[in-house]
Amino acid sequence: MRHPFLQSLQRGRPGLRAIKTATVLALAAFSWLALVSEARADADANGGAGANTGAAATTKTAPEFSIGADELRLDGRITGVDAAQKRVVMEAASFTLPNGKTKELLPVKSKNVLVTAATALHVRGDAARKVALADLPIGASLIVVGRDEGGRGLVARQAVVWNALEKGEFRLNSQKPAAAAQPTPPALAGLSLNEARRHLLDYINRDRESQGLLPLALDESAMKATQRHAEDMAEGNYLSSYDREGKLPGQRYTEAGGIGGLSYTGAWQRTFAARKAAGDLLQKVAEPRFEEAELSFLRKSYDGAREFTIAPTTTHIGIGLSKATDGNVTTTYNALNLVNRLLAQVDAIPQTAKVGDVIKVSGRLGQGTTMDTISVGRALLPAPANRGQLKGVMNWKRPEDHLALRARQGDVQVGADGTFEAQVPLSRDEQPGLYYVSIWVRVPKPGGGETQLLASTRTVVVE
Repeated sequence: MRHPFLQSLQRGRPGLRAIKTATVLALAAFSWLALVSEARADADANGGAGANTGAAATTKTAPEFSIGADELRLDGRITGVDAAQKRVVMEAASFTLPNGKTKELLPVKSKNVLVTAATALHVRGDAARKVALADLPIGASLIVVGRDEGGRGLVARQAVVWNALEKGEFRLNSQKPAAAAQPTPPALAGLSLNEARRHLLDYINRDRESQGLLPLALDESAMKATQRHAEDMAEGNYLSSYDREGKLPGQRYTEAGGIGGLSYTGAWQRTFAARKAAGDLLQKVAEPRFEEAELSFLRKSYDGAREFTIAPTTTHIGIGLSKATDGNVTTTYNALNLVNRLLAQVDAIPQTAKVGDVIKVSGRLGQGTTMDTISVGRALLPAPANRGQLKGVMNWKRPEDHLALRARQGDVQVGADGTFEAQVPLSRDEQPGLYYVSIWVRVPKPGGGETQLLASTRTVVVE
């Protein structure tokens, strides 16, 4: 992920940080205004009815709230609250024009919402139940209607919030205790490692459910690989796609027994003031931090994190969680693997070989898939690295393929029962290295045609 690396650069160069921040805000404001202007132009050009343009679908909906001629409606979730500045930060999933035309935003867009004395801030469906700005919980659903002032934000005339639907009625269960009942901050609740994984997975699957997708399942090999990496980062006090042995996600996943296709890998960290929890601190995780991490990382589009998290072809996940303390400061280290498990069977291949060896790659196709290609790419063998070399090095991808065996050319033998087999040579210019052996399949696209997907990638140490 690029963002922690940029943050480390910004911390070291205040001037650069100010320039980057101003640039990002300016680009965000421009992007937002361009989207709204495009939607307004579409509506005007079509007599107010609108038209489908770009990748985001548009639909006409009956207005749930009145929208003035110079106003917008935004639907999304709360990601931050600044009561002192009377500001809410939300991830907007859609916006609606005064004519009722709604446009979905994918990826979601961050937007500042300004709350004034005139803003009607209440629980949805109950205008009499007013809500204080400071009591808004992170992650709650939010609908706002108001005047968009570009980079400054949207000045809200009406803002409704909820985080539960009980017996057909919207509810707001604040995550913040009342000051009179709880005069001092409570200790953050500890969860076991498995409970914490399940907690974070529940948040991810909540997002998939909102998109009409099946939930992700835990991949045992990905769990082992990500947990090993999270613990190594905590012990070594670093954040990187590499570990201290110089290994990358693909190799760690293979060594843990992985057979699927890694569609996305990521790592992130959060630092906060420690609150003592019973038990081993490395095996205890503060529950409120996980929704915060999921909202700020997985639901945003850092290097495609959100796109792969809610991709229909992503089937499994591995979550690694660890934690380290230094005095009164605690840092959580999290690692993530998203996996495509599209093959019914993947036969074992050796993890080590000699230059020029030929290995058999075989298995059986999953339902709805057709064989496309078996490819090979070579990377350098891993070498140990220290914290200084690892810090902030986040970009990782499979090496460029130097060999592609294609089913349609007869390089891969495919049986009527879906079994496949190919003889794969491990040599590029007779050089040793870490060879990536990948299996690619084709699956139908919702709108027709087919698309190629990575179904399996494994590494072989070739010497």
